Amino acid sequence: MNNTKERIIDTALKLFNKEGVVKTTTRKIAEEMGIRHGNLTYHYLKKEQIIEVLYDRMFGEMERRVQAPVEINLQFMQNLLNFSYQFQYRYRFFFLDIVEITRLYPEIAQRHLSTQKKRVAETRALLGMCVKESLLEPEKKSGSYDQIAHMIWFINTFWMSQQWVFGQQPTPQDAQTTLQMIWQLLMPYFTDKGWLEYENLTQ
Repeated sequence: MNNTKERIIDTALKLFNKEGVVKTTTRKIAEEMGIRHGNLTYHYLKKEQIIEVLYDRMFGEMERRVQAPVEINLQFMQNLLNFSYQFQYRYRFFFLDIVEITRLYPEIAQRHLSTQKKRVAETRALLGMCVKESLLEPEKKSGSYDQIAHMIWFINTFWMSQQWVFGQQPTPQDAQTTLQMIWQLLMPYFTDKGWLEYENLTQ
């Protein structure tokens, strides 16, 4: 990617995060950069193309980070969630404007649907590994951990939207409250070993 294209993407990310996708036009991005609108559209004819590049960057970062763990423990889970919150805050426009983006840009919506199904499946697999490591109790009712995996995805994806609805600007510090919500969700399933790890983790 050449320097002008990189600057367009970086400037778009800054404006999307500040003003949202709907309010940020390609003309506004060009004005912010101090270049002609035609110069910008030479590289990216439509705003959707800019969002697609940002989407590739976003989830490229996530894919590089989400790897099979060498050892399963609650510390690994916490580190992964904390990375996720930092990642989401860096690209917060997408998570705050997710409904508008998926309505306006069907191709991005389809890609995102596939990505999120994969994230839920990975979360479910991680819960299964925690059961094998005796950190979580086995399911008492079939499908319970499927539902919990979906709830973790839901909390993890929409924590910034919830802050916004309650009239608060999301900050990285707010993510710790979200992390506690997820622990509260898992606490009824902790084994003695799981409780011991959790207590050591939160001391």
